[in-house]
Amino acid sequence: MGGSRKIKGSILFFICAFTLGFFAFSMGNSAINAQEKRLKKYTAENNRAIVATCNKEIKFKELVKVIKDNKVSVQLISKVNNENEEYDVFVTTCIKSDGLNRLGDLREGEYLTKEDYGSDKLNGVFSSILAGDEKFLLKNMNGDSIEVGKKGSTFDTGRSIDIPNKIFFKITGQDTISNKNLEIVISGEDEEVKSSISNIRNYIKALDKDGQVNDYDYTDDDVSDAANQMIRASYIIIFITVINSISIAYLWVNDNKKEIIIRKVCGAKSINLVGTFFGRLVVIALISVVIALGLQWFLGTVFKGVFINLDIRLSLNNIQYSLLFSVGVAILSSIPAFHYISELQPAELLRGE
Repeated sequence: MGGSRKIKGSILFFICAFTLGFFAFSMGNSAINAQEKRLKKYTAENNRAIVATCNKEIKFKELVKVIKDNKVSVQLISKVNNENEEYDVFVTTCIKSDGLNRLGDLREGEYLTKEDYGSDKLNGVFSSILAGDEKFLLKNMNGDSIEVGKKGSTFDTGRSIDIPNKIFFKITGQDTISNKNLEIVISGEDEEVKSSISNIRNYIKALDKDGQVNDYDYTDDDVSDAANQMIRASYIIIFITVINSISIAYLWVNDNKKEIIIRKVCGAKSINLVGTFFGRLVVIALISVVIALGLQWFLGTVFKGVFINLDIRLSLNNIQYSLLFSVGVAILSSIPAFHYISELQPAELLRGE
């Protein structure tokens, strides 16, 4: 009875330790996948910011007409204060949406439609960190408060709200390209983006021979930093899990010492005993992975895909990596077990050790 209890205790210990390790690895891997997806979306080739100078006042609707045949999206970005002035919030709006959508995947609700962008509705799409609020107070250039309701939210992790054009211009103060508080980002396929910038440059030159349009890369640097940090964290998680697995393997061999020695006396080879141990370990590891992935799915459902500001949505890639990781950990844990088992001698049973 005591031996059976010990075996059950060691198996439970294995499952708990593996589940914790696989859960942390899977959560980190999900966040990495989400960040890498964002990096591919926000490449410098597909996203260019422009700074235009011209003696003639040019409204954005005129700018859109110049590139109406180009398959690009034009997003305006501005930093504003929220009502409590605790932190800055970025407001965005899309004045042309025929190319790449710079907003992240939809978490809940709906994106703004073309009709929404053209309206003066006080609705917006919140990033995940702001999604806990149904309404958000922003201040315009005059210090007046504007309350924006939530139409939907994305998996974006920055503090940003996507709003209709008219509300955006009301908050930022003007709708001309001379507004230095705005960033103008053109997104789409590489050739389409280049063609758009060329068309804008020619248009401004025709209005003002001294007019200029400069363009530069527009990428989200914080995305890259976050991804690298998550990768390093995953390596640490893997290392700790393997070290713990080796320690647990020793405990398992020690708990099953008598059974292993008896099998040796009956002619079993150490490699065969390790194979048995490895088989049990794989089963335990797979059970732990299922529990870890189930726990992640549950948290993802409860928190709508975002937990402590990390994108933890499960994907096929994520499941495959977790399963491979579990088998790899089982193999690494079995290697020292071979040494432990080889050291066990029948004489130890006679000595009562």
